Amino acid sequence: MKKFTQTQAVIEAMKQNGGYSTLKELYTAVPLVEGVTWNTKTPEATIRRIVQNEKHFFNIKAGLWALNECKDTLPDEIKQMIQEQC
Repeated sequence: MKKFTQTQAVIEAMKQNGGYSTLKELYTAVPLVEGVTWNTKTPEATIRRIVQNEKHFFNIKAGLWALNECKDTLPDEIKQMIQEQC
């Protein structure tokens, strides 16, 4: 079984969801990624901190995040939301 860091687990969960996710979806999906250890009493706060890393993620709107590497392949409705933010 592959070992994941917490950041890699968030990236993997987003990839499984098409490259973007709401925080609520991440709170459910990330702890289910096999090969990651969550030694924290507040995994939701850790996930919120992780998605704020601009190296890997960008914010579409409140509570909705996407992977930088998937920006060009996101569904049209998500791309529309990004354009509306500009």
